[in-house]
Amino acid sequence: MKYISLFLLLTFFFSCEINNSDNTKINTSIVTTESDMNEQFIFIGTYTKKEGHVDGKGEGIYRLAFSQKGDSIYFNFLKSKYFKTVNPSFLTISANKKYLFAANELGPDDGDSGTVEAYHIDPQTKDLKLIDKVKTDAFAPCHITVDATDQIVFVSNYVGGIVNVFPLLEDGTFKETSQNLQFKGRSKTDRQETSHPHSGTISPNNKHLFVADLGTDEITSLTINYEKEKLLPNIESKTKIQAGAGPRHMSFHPNTEIVYVVNELDATVNTFDYDGSTGTLIPKQSISTLPEGYSAPSWCADIHVHPSGKFVYASNRGHNSITIFKVDENTGTLSFIKTESTKGDFPRNFAIDPTGEFLWVANQNSDSIFIFKINIETGELNEVGNVEIPTPVCLKFL
Repeated sequence: MKYISLFLLLTFFFSCEINNSDNTKINTSIVTTESDMNEQFIFIGTYTKKEGHVDGKGEGIYRLAFSQKGDSIYFNFLKSKYFKTVNPSFLTISANKKYLFAANELGPDDGDSGTVEAYHIDPQTKDLKLIDKVKTDAFAPCHITVDATDQIVFVSNYVGGIVNVFPLLEDGTFKETSQNLQFKGRSKTDRQETSHPHSGTISPNNKHLFVADLGTDEITSLTINYEKEKLLPNIESKTKIQAGAGPRHMSFHPNTEIVYVVNELDATVNTFDYDGSTGTLIPKQSISTLPEGYSAPSWCADIHVHPSGKFVYASNRGHNSITIFKVDENTGTLSFIKTESTKGDFPRNFAIDPTGEFLWVANQNSDSIFIFKINIETGELNEVGNVEIPTPVCLKFL
């Protein structure tokens, strides 16, 4: 079969059905990959239910097989599937690549608690097999991460102000919850009537967890005690963000001494120095993600530093763009380069592939994932293609 670059797919597409392991089906298209190309996999979390903030249309966790060559992406849809579950809005993959963990963003209408799931990743087929499922004792778990040694999973619950600590067994299943850390407080906007932990980011030295609390405008620094399997507060554990900012996600610079925080409510990125010995954050800068003169509503969602350390990217929902920042090599502070349209509506999570060559972005409300080639000299983005996935919100490369 002819090998087709992604931007030519519309010309060559033809429909087929792929059977899933649980007898569900996915309608898609066939594109094979060249045998000498390195096949890769990406897992996609989706919303599957209609909620107050989203009309979920997905079926669960989707998996795409693809290859890269030059400026092109090649899909192998014969190896693409979905694995049925409810509202897996955030995913993380263990450091050993054996397990995938999903946060099921469930509210009071869905049961008595949110849940998290553990899946085994088949080393040959990359299929997912559900091996464990536990409750979070709160609602709307919106972020999940695992430490670099695959010992502990941390879950942030947007409703209830709780961060869970789930120690892991060697087979990837959960021990009993060792800690439910309660957060309290509020800030000035209607969205900040109480604590809303939105993410937990582990430091590069694997010693600290930073909780971004959208509801209180605070970043809480905690020490990970692996022996006790608990989080312990640092001496200076609270770092205050500007009022009404709504901190959401964080990303460390490759030099491990700088961290960037994207703020949902005021559409800014804050830069901090990080002291790895104490877990302390020292504020340096706050910069807008929006072009000068733009005044319509927009809310940030995600942030990532390019592997080169030269650029930082942030997503804007409303403006529907990725903001590109240049990193000052001496101070780590940011300067605005430009915004690039995501070619869809309400971009949520995005991901830079392991090679640093491509940026994939999930457009939640237009059921699309667009892929951009990264100019490694300028940081700018050039669209090379897209794929349709219902209500995509999280992207994780295997």
